[in-house]
Amino acid sequence: MTNVTILHLETKASKYWNNLIISLLHEDTKKPAPSLRGTD
Repeated sequence: MTNVTILHLETKASKYWNNLIISLLHEDTKKPAPSLRGTD
């Protein structure tokens, strides 16, 4: 594998983890007030 490929994979992975963490944080903020969930 070239360095470019590794860099690309790391970028995709970090984006994935960032999105995952953000979504988990959003779930945590949604839990106390279920009425704010809307139509999930």
